[in-house]
Formats: sequence, structure tokens, C-alpha cells
Amino acid sequence: MLKRNINKQSSGRYTVQGISLLILIVVLNTFVAVSAIAKQDVSMLSTNFFNSYEQDKEYIHVQKLETGSYVVSLNVKNMKLSEALTKLTDKINVGLSYSSDLKLEETVSIATETIEFFDLLNYLLKDKGLDYTVSESDNVLVIREKISTNSNELNEVIRGRVVDSQTGEPLPGVNIVIQGTSIGTSTDREGFYELTITGDNPTLLISYIGYENQSILVSGRTEINIDLTLSVITSDDVVVVGYGVMQRSDVTGSVHSVTRREITEIGAYSMESVLQGRIPGANISARGFRPGEGSTIRIRGTRSLTASNNPLIVMDGIPIEGGLMELNPNDVESIEVLKDASSTAIYGSRGANGVILITTRQGFDGFRVEYQGHAGPQWINNRLDLMNAEQYAQFARDAYIARDGFAPADEAIFDAWALESLRLGRSVDWQDLIFGRGYQQMHQISLLGGSSSTRYNISGTFDEHLSPVQNNDFRRITGRFNLDHTISSRIRFGISSHISNSLQYESVSFANVLRNSPMTNPYDADGNIRMYDDVGDRNPLFDMQRENNLNEGETTRLISSAYAEIQLIPEKLEYRGMFSPDFRFRNDGRYRMDVPFSTARAWERRSTSLVYENRLRYTETFLGVHRLDLTAVNSYQTFDQRATRIDVSGLPYEYQLFHNVGSADRVDLVSSSLSEWKLESYMLRANYSYDNRYVLTLTGRIDGSSRLSEGNKYGFFPSGAIAWNITNERFMQDNDFFSELKLRLSVGEVGNTAISPFQTLGQLQLVNNGYAFNDVARTYFEHGDIPNPDLKWERSRTYNLGLDWGIKDDRFRGTIEVYQTDTFDLLMNRQLPFTSGYTSTLENIGETQNRGIDFTLSTTNVHTRSFMWQTDFNVGYNRNKIVSLYGGFEDDPGSGWFIGKPISVIWYWDWDGIWQLGEEEQAAIYGAAPGDVRFVDQNNDGVIDDEDRIIRGDPFPNWVGGLTNRLTFKNFDMSAFVYASLGSTHYSPTHSSSFNDLLSLQFVAAQTNQMNVNYWMPDNPSNEYEKPRFTSQSRTNIQAYWDSSFIRVRNIQLGYSLPAQLTSKLGMTSARIYTMIENPFTFTKFPGYDPEGARGYDHPNYITVYGGVQLSF
Repeated sequence: MLKRNINKQSSGRYTVQGISLLILIVVLNTFVAVSAIAKQDVSMLSTNFFNSYEQDKEYIHVQKLETGSYVVSLNVKNMKLSEALTKLTDKINVGLSYSSDLKLEETVSIATETIEFFDLLNYLLKDKGLDYTVSESDNVLVIREKISTNSNELNEVIRGRVVDSQTGEPLPGVNIVIQGTSIGTSTDREGFYELTITGDNPTLLISYIGYENQSILVSGRTEINIDLTLSVITSDDVVVVGYGVMQRSDVTGSVHSVTRREITEIGAYSMESVLQGRIPGANISARGFRPGEGSTIRIRGTRSLTASNNPLIVMDGIPIEGGLMELNPNDVESIEVLKDASSTAIYGSRGANGVILITTRQGFDGFRVEYQGHAGPQWINNRLDLMNAEQYAQFARDAYIARDGFAPADEAIFDAWALESLRLGRSVDWQDLIFGRGYQQMHQISLLGGSSSTRYNISGTFDEHLSPVQNNDFRRITGRFNLDHTISSRIRFGISSHISNSLQYESVSFANVLRNSPMTNPYDADGNIRMYDDVGDRNPLFDMQRENNLNEGETTRLISSAYAEIQLIPEKLEYRGMFSPDFRFRNDGRYRMDVPFSTARAWERRSTSLVYENRLRYTETFLGVHRLDLTAVNSYQTFDQRATRIDVSGLPYEYQLFHNVGSADRVDLVSSSLSEWKLESYMLRANYSYDNRYVLTLTGRIDGSSRLSEGNKYGFFPSGAIAWNITNERFMQDNDFFSELKLRLSVGEVGNTAISPFQTLGQLQLVNNGYAFNDVARTYFEHGDIPNPDLKWERSRTYNLGLDWGIKDDRFRGTIEVYQTDTFDLLMNRQLPFTSGYTSTLENIGETQNRGIDFTLSTTNVHTRSFMWQTDFNVGYNRNKIVSLYGGFEDDPGSGWFIGKPISVIWYWDWDGIWQLGEEEQAAIYGAAPGDVRFVDQNNDGVIDDEDRIIRGDPFPNWVGGLTNRLTFKNFDMSAFVYASLGSTHYSPTHSSSFNDLLSLQFVAAQTNQMNVNYWMPDNPSNEYEKPRFTSQSRTNIQAYWDSSFIRVRNIQLGYSLPAQLTSKLGMTSARIYTMIENPFTFTKFPGYDPEGARGYDHPNYITVYGGVQLSF
């Protein structure tokens, strides 16, 4: 498709080393960029060395850039204009139309490097009385005669500017023609145009690739500014796949994309938040809600029982070890998620759990400065209903009544302070004391620009999240630099760097917030915060002070890459070489003031990943209908991680925290570790398309891993896929209902190394304070796991069937896929007899299966000149089961693994209300009494034992999905995003009666607060919660498992884009202001702080309201 070059892209402590490193990188990268831009003429001279052999040879080379525009290099002598135009349009796969009356036989001679397509076109037609336009179908270039207006007619000049209606950014190259004539013009790089009109009230026809056409009556106006609206995305979009890009029509695997528009409308500070609810089949759940906390990502379910189920992350072609929290979503242009074996097999042993491809923003021909920022308050969105002082006092009295039939006087139950609190009506609400008002802000400045040969993007971002709970904050600084430079039509190189420094704090234990007595006093007689309260519980207010209790984690990361790209055979054979180092430094420090002595920990970790990659790509189109795309890759990666840790106690003074552990009285632990591995890979992918109707993709990859034993280090991972573009069939030529109908089928295998380095070797375990020699306990080593030289890869075989469809010019568009993944040769520890001298051995002895359905639907519900309403919906269903264990079909209840059941299940007893008065005889059979929980006797044998356990649920949801609605009305825009997770069960510790869980619902002894619930008493025959107790009942978690399904309104955003005429006067190309609210509503039955974290004692979720601006200069 023919496209013009669109200039459109839609306070804490930091270490001195981190800041200095960031400044150094930015300065160096800026120097490189400025040097490259300033010395383009010099670099062009260097091309003589590479292209001297072409000086006497005629050629026309065309290169498509990431922006969609085309750059031309050519050397022609005395070539007919018609021939030159024909060759140019053939190169970009568009038609050429002109009248036979036009004289195009004149010869042209031109030699130039890297000229933009439309600039070349203007040059060729200059002084020839010719002009051009692009047809409304976007696929035909029309050459026409430039008609001069009659001097006797009334001529008038109109001016204006054309901008994107969503972003307000200028659109260059827009065609503006007077209806019924060939008189017209195009906008310049800043979107401005000027046109001389004739006649009485003519109509202007405005057309631009990828945008809706418009017709406007002049009506006597001399200034007409135009807002163009994006048309619905077509099926010819380019999709990023592993090691390259493909036309969407050629994609045979399961690939789902997240666009920049979707990224910016969320306003998230983490990549996980961007992806949650956007990818069908991807379950992304927060590990907690403390700022800076990461998420768990599962693509199409859990496969492995003992190994990692995390997907592979690839940023700009670089495999990223670790999570996504150090990456900045504002630097991202698009995200592609590869889900089936056809799309992930290209990553071989690393693709078993899916692949997330991240493409960062690049520069463009021109220059633009962008600023975006937002700020606003945060507060906890849910509080648990805990007892106040009087309610807890009555709960304690009721415990005596339930046991003895009467309650003693309060003086026999409570201490002096509690008695005074009851007398004065004094009650401490610990949640009120702990929860405050947080604050979030983000600021980013980006410089994007370049020329036809050099493009760059430089950005810097500051994120700060001050938690509603004091001393639980997160701060992050990131910088990014991307540079691409085209030396000649054959050679291009680029460098990129990402650097980040993040700081995360953690303080208070929320278990103490929930359990501490409402009748105590957090302050002493002088008004100072106490370390412990009256009953010996740690004071959360004390722990909130950074000098008393500090957990600090600082991460500095530098990810860089450099590549060179050479056209060995222009437009056919391309070589790309890349080198990428990834350095990560993590420092953790912990300090806790306590009596009789304080403790501290210093823990340092650093890792280095080096990736070397060579890639060849060959593309060929022959006989007009056969298209072949071959990609071959050789990759080599090394990784090592080193760690040192020391724990001490008895620090001489508190203000040193963990920064002077050498001064401690006692060293409790000293340890160090080294972990390293290497991966060597060879890959070949062939994609063949016949007549844009039938597509075949074959992929094979060989991986060799140092983690596995000799003889099994290398594994081969093949895949195959076919696709049928039904809408391109001849029998569909008269079809005007389906704009796209494509059937896809794929099968393939991927792998998982699954084990840590050195795990295939026999292990020795260090035993401290072991056998005594001469009455002194000695340290010694003993055998651990027995070595297994036969270990091999875990493998997953996936079958995927998909249908892509679009209706009525893609106003309705969607995908439905069904899949099955069989994972076998699972790596598991088999326990060995004690007499063997070993504890266990690692073997390939298990199999699991995942099945599911993914569905997406995108609709344009209303589309008028001033109003548009669009909807995106996706949902994924996934169920997994264990097929075999230890080479057989026996359950492993101790690990919670059952044949035919999901991998992670809750295997526990069930209950059916509370035993009531009058049921004493029946309750006594089970050793119970009225007020106790009625356990369900599943086999009716009169005994409650392990035979009565059932599967109560699964922590992973059956269904996950998201719904987005977008509305635009003139310059206003609004979006709302809803996320749903259905079918999961989680444990709520606030509803457990286990003393070990710190918070006992019905266990009075040593507990100092409870949930305010409707519990059983003789005069209150509740069936909801059991009676108060002095001793914990057995099966303590019986009432602690709850349905954790939820539907959450993730965010609502309202924005306004300033009119183009106003931004132009202000010296800006676009300006938008907006406000957003995050997490305003959550609908769930789960009784804890939040069903997503679902661990009860974690940092609660919060609501954020902020305002922001997006400016472009």
C-alpha cells in the first residue's frame, strides 16, 4: 500500500553511581546523535567506498521504513519518464495511471541516495506541467496535467492546516483537490496547504492514506482547517513476529497486538498493567499492590509443575532476563504476544510459555519535541470491617459464655488500659492510622526526529509513587536512546540504549495492622510512638518510620544493542548482525530496630547477559503470484549472576541502618553464589504465499543448553502452519460482506530447560551444627540429589485452529481460536529410599495438558463526521489438567497433584453451615457441639479424615477478558476499560482460625482483634461463622477459601485536544489535556482487601485520580 511519510507518533534517594551512569549514557548518546545528524554529508561521502562499483550501473532501490514511508536510491540515465514511473510504482506494489495524451516520453537522468519517494516524484514532474494524486483506493498513483486557472476568472487563495483528529498532529502529503477538476495540492511537512480556487462555491475533496475521505464546501472562506479521522485498521497491516515483520495476511500463527493508542490510553507505569485484559488467553495478575510490585504472567495457562511458567520477553529483538518493571511503557510503540507453537517455535526452547515482543519508538524525518506528564492523589479503595473496642470486648465475653455458659467480670478478662478504653469509649482504628493519602506523578520528555537517512529518539522519564501507606514508595528514572542511520541503499546501522534506576521501599506488616488490639495505645505517656503495644504486639506506626524498619531494594539496569544491516542483494537478500549486552545490578538492604538488639542485612546481586546474533533474510516474488520469505538465524547467549549476602545483629547505633554491617556484634549469615548458563541456537523459517490466498510457514530451531547433560544438550523444535485467505478467492470477488476471512491451522513443538544451572550434576548439601566430634558440633557436607545424565528438555506440543474475520470494511472484526497444548517429559524430583544414600533424583516423568478458546471482537459502532464510538472486547478460556505423574497415573496428594485435575488445586475439607441447638446428638458423632463448623462427611462413614477432602477450587481463573469503549466527539475523547477474572478460588487469611496465620477469626487466645462478622451464639443461631473459641479448632482453614472472581473498572479517561489553529498560534503542533481515574469500582464476593492479590496481608489496592497533558512542539 502506498503511504506517505507521516510525521505522527501518537523525591527520594538515588545512588550517586546510578545518577552518574544515567547522565553519562544520555550525554554520550546525545553526542552520537548530534554527530550523526551534523555529519550526514561526510557519511554520504563514505558510501563511495561501498557503491563505487555502481556508479556506471543503472538501478532503482526502494526501502520501506518502519514509519510506512519509502526511501529511494537510484541511478538512471536517459530513461523515459514513463519507464521510471512504472519501475518506481512496481517497487512499492501500487498501480500507475495516466492518460495517453500526456507526454511522458521525455527522458530523465538522475543519481541520488536516500530521497523520500514523494520528494523524488515532485522532482521528476517539476517543470513538465504535470501533477499527481493518489486514488481513493490508495493503490493507484494518478499522473495528471497541471491546469492553470484562467486569468479572466475570479481566483481566490485559501489556506489551512490538516491534522489528525485524535492527536492534533499535522499530516504531511494530504491530497486536496477541487471537485470536478484536476486542480489540487498537497500539505507540506507541517500539514499546511495553500490552494487557488475558481468557480462559485467549489467543493474540496480531501484524501489521505489510512484516513477517512472528506468533502468540504468552501462557502466563501479563505481559511479552512481540516481534522482527519483514522479509518478502521485494514488487514494489510504489518505485524511484528519473531526476527522480523510480516504482512498480516501472511501470518499463520496466533499473534495478538497492542497498539500505541491502547498503551497511552491506560496511562500505566508498568508493562504488566498495559497487557492486563488486552490479550485473550493471557492471565496477568498482580503479585501485590505495593508500588513497584510486579505481576504474574501466564499465557494460555500453566504447563510445568516444577519449572518456570513465565513467558520470554524480547525487546527490539533482545531477549530480556527478569521481569518488566524496569521497562517504561511510554517508550513503547507496540507489543505483540505470540501464543501458539507456530509463532513461538522460532524461539525454540524458550517459547514454551509464550513470547512477548516489545517494539520501542523510533525517530522520523523531521523534528518534534514531546512532553507528557500526569499527577494526582491515591487512596486505599477498600477497608476490612474489623471490630472496634466495644465489639471486641463483647466477642471476648461471648467466648466465655459459649464455653462456660456465663462471662466473668471485665476485670478478670481485660488489662487496665483496655478497661480504661472501654470506660472512656476509646477505640483505635489501626487502618485509619496507617492508611493515608498517596501521590503519583510521571513526567517524560522525548526528542524525535532525523532526516531521510538518520532517525533518532531520545527520551527521559521520571516516575514516582508515594504509597497511601507511609514508607512503601517506588521511584524510577528511565532513559532511552534509539538511532538508525542509513549509509547507503545497501548499508544501515543502529544503536539503542535503555537505562533505568528504580528504588522500592517496604515497611509495615499488614498482619499487624489487622491483628493489633483496638483497646491498646500506640503512644506512650510522652506522646512518642511505642515499639510494642500493651500485649506485646509490634506497633505498625513504629515500623512505618524509615529509621526504625526499612526494607529497600535498588535496581539499576542497562540494556544496549548495536546492529548492522547489509543488503547483499538489494531487496532480496539481507544480512543483519547484532550484539546486545544487558547489565542488571540489584542491592537489597534490610534494617529492623528491636530489643534486645537490632538486625540488618546487605544483599548484592549482579547479572550480565550477552547476546550475539546473525540473521539472513531472503525474499522473492516470482511469476506475480508466488512470494517466498526465508529467515535464518544463529544466536548465542551467555548469562551469569553473582550474589553476596550478609546478615548481622547487635548494631551499635540505629542511624547506620544496613550501611555499616561490619560494626555489628554478631554475624548471623555470610553467603555467596554463582549461577551461569549458555545457549546456542540455529533457526530456519520459510514462509510461502501463493496468490495471497494460500500461506505455508515451516520453522525449525535447534537449541543447545549448558544446563543439560552431555548427549541431551541439543534439542530440535519444529512447527508447521497453513492459512487460507478465503476473501481473496475468485468466488469471493463479488462479496461485499466479508472484508477479511482467513482460516489458520498450526502444530509445533517448543521446549523448556526448566532447571537451574548445575542441577543435572550431583549435589552436596552443607550441614551446619551436625555430628559432634570431641563434644563440638561440626560442619560437614552430605549427598543431596543423585546426578541423572539422561535428563532432557521439557517439551510442549501445541495444536491451534483460528479464524480471522472482518465484516463491512472491517467495521466488525474479530478472531476466534481453539487450542490444545500437551506438555511432556516434565522434570520432577523422584524421592529415593533412605538406604540409597540420596534424597531424590531429577527425572523426566510427567505430562500435563492445556485446552482453551481465545476470542476477540473490535467494532466501530457509530462513525459520523463529528462522533465515533469504538469497542474492543476479548475473552480467553483455559483449563489445564495433569495427565500423568512419575511415569504413572497415581495421585500425589502431598503435593496437591491429582490425575485429571488442574495443576494447582485447593484440596481441603468442605463445610455446610454451623451445628445448631437441638443437633447435639448428631454433632457428637463428629466430636462437635452446637456453634462448631459442620464438616461435610463426604463418604458418610461418621469420621472426618483425609477421605473427606475434596477439590475446593483452583487459584487460576477459568475466564479472563477485557472490554474497552472509546468515544470521540469533535475534540473530546473518552475511554473506559473493564477487566474481568472469573472462576478462581483464593485463600483469605483473615477468615482462618489458625494461630499460625496470625489473624484468627474465632480464636481468642493470644489474639487481639477479629473481623466483625455475624458469629454463632446460643441467642444468635448464625449459619455464617462459628462461635468464639479459646482453642483453635482442627481444619483451621475451613472457612478461609472464597470465590475470588471479580470484575473491575480499571480506568476511565476523559480528554480534550486543543484546536489546530490554537496550537499553531501557541507554537505547538498538538496539545491534549486529560483526566483519569484508576480502579474506581471492583465487583467481587471475596472478603479480603482485593481478590487479585488475594493473600490478605499484602498492601491493599488503591484508587488513583490524576490529570495530565500531552504536548508536541
